[in-house]
Amino acid sequence: MREDRLEWEQKHVVGVPALEGPPSSYLVAWLPHLPKGRALDLAAGCGRHAIYLAQHGYRVDALDISLVALSRLAHQARVQRLPVRAAAVDLDDVMLPWATYDLIVNSYYLNRALLPQLPQALAPGGALLVETPLYDPAVDHPSEIAHRVGPRELARVFSDLRIAHYEEVPASPPRRKRALCRMVAFRSPFR
Repeated sequence: MREDRLEWEQKHVVGVPALEGPPSSYLVAWLPHLPKGRALDLAAGCGRHAIYLAQHGYRVDALDISLVALSRLAHQARVQRLPVRAAAVDLDDVMLPWATYDLIVNSYYLNRALLPQLPQALAPGGALLVETPLYDPAVDHPSEIAHRVGPRELARVFSDLRIAHYEEVPASPPRRKRALCRMVAFRSPFR
């Protein structure tokens, strides 16, 4: 955890434009179709998704390992008077509460050990939105497979959820340097 925290602290001190910019266009497009209520932003960083969700009526829990990023997020939430709770956690060791969140956003963060907890953390009828790099042998080095999902991997992992949208978007350099996997899935309202 210490090495991960130091790495991310340094990235956030320097600034990572992709992590500090506007919310994902995928989240923006899907937001009108997602249940309202309590949301979880995993690996929230400086809060581009947490702030956006809170601005649209969600009560948000934002988890990240970087104290620098969470400090920026908490400052923005205070300035805008938004209901965001930021917590510094090691996502390798977190235990998510059961049946709690109406929406979970997992953007550009892959932790295979955490994935099985996500459906359990959804409230009945809750939604999971994932957008993460997809391994593409045409553009990725084989060592990057640990940090990219494989073809149809998320569809298999979340097969117990009702998948409303699933796509694997190939890389198209120079505009999009990496392939992406995007998915929106819902937990049954009857569990």
